[in-house]
Amino acid sequence: MHRFFILVVVATTTASTAAFADDHVRLRGTYAFTGMSFCIRDSASLGFNPNFTPKGPVKLFSYTVEGVMVFHADGTGTVNAGDFSVDTGGGETGVSSYQITYTIGPDDKLSVKAVPGTYSHTILTGPIAGLTQVAEV
Repeated sequence: MHRFFILVVVATTTASTAAFADDHVRLRGTYAFTGMSFCIRDSASLGFNPNFTPKGPVKLFSYTVEGVMVFHADGTGTVNAGDFSVDTGGGETGVSSYQITYTIGPDDKLSVKAVPGTYSHTILTGPIAGLTQVAEV
């Protein structure tokens, strides 16, 4: 059995949903996105110290992601994405999905937040194919 740890960092701003409710009508529909990220995998399942340093050997890998975000006029939405990661041991592909909430601030900045308990990622190919991760984001 393979275990690993993924650290997901989400930064958001807080805004009153009621104050910006009319702004949601400005953003609705389906939008494509692409991106990249880096992740630390704890291959020994030892975890991290309180200061976020790893307790054992880790692998750093990068991945690219592409997907679709759907924004509804009520401030909710969904994300469905595919990814490809590469590390020194090879590569893998996966798919993820989760629900979101969003607000538009008075400065017209969009803030998107994952709904806790809805994130799921399944690895499709690679050494740990078939593994599904569920995270409280």
